Amino acid sequence: MKKTGWLQILCAVALLFGVTGCMIKDEKKMTKNMLQYVEQKYGEEFTAELFDKGDILFPELYGDDRLIVSPQANQEIAFWVFKESKGYSDNYMTSYFSHQFNTLHQSEILSLVNREMDVQFALNFSNLPQEATTSQRTVEEIVSDEQLEGYLYLYIAIPEIEKLENTQEAQFLYEVYTHVKEMSNREFLINVAYIQEAYVEDAQRLLRYSPILNFDWSLLQDEAVVQSLAFGSNSVIEDAAFFNERIK
Repeated sequence: MKKTGWLQILCAVALLFGVTGCMIKDEKKMTKNMLQYVEQKYGEEFTAELFDKGDILFPELYGDDRLIVSPQANQEIAFWVFKESKGYSDNYMTSYFSHQFNTLHQSEILSLVNREMDVQFALNFSNLPQEATTSQRTVEEIVSDEQLEGYLYLYIAIPEIEKLENTQEAQFLYEVYTHVKEMSNREFLINVAYIQEAYVEDAQRLLRYSPILNFDWSLLQDEAVVQSLAFGSNSVIEDAAFFNERIK
């Protein structure tokens, strides 16, 4: 049999049993192409972080190849580049404006209480134009644009050892809720987790990717989260008692 025939067989076996040299070579090529696409589109340099291999047989149903990248000028931002049936797409502007909003408002949440915790805002607007010209708008314009559909998200990771007495903790959560409620007319969701100390760094890494993930604290290991609470614009919250009844 010709060598090319053996190579085809090896690649077919690789598809059945996981990543091999054949797939690694394909991933390197795809990564290079995706980086070229996004660098030409936005006129800046990016770094590849993670390649996620899509479904081989049914990419239109279960997702095609995608790559997490970050701009070299600001490594705090991370976003997806997606392989499409015809070319590529990305959600850079989603992460770009999430980062801007977080930079503006993160300190407001941190100042509500004197303790160690990690705070991350994320904007998720389904019809936000993912074009280089979108970055010319201010984050205030984006948030107040009623034509953009979506939510404002706030994620807070609190080390378990930093947790306050229940009444004080409930008051803090209520102040967070009222503060976010007054920030804009946007619908919002706040997700707070109390994290075992050994997993705080993992939680910090997870928060970095929150603007581009279908976020859930369960993405951490089971034992990492002591308790999590989710509440927002659809919650009926009149005072801190709402939280006092829910904190373990």
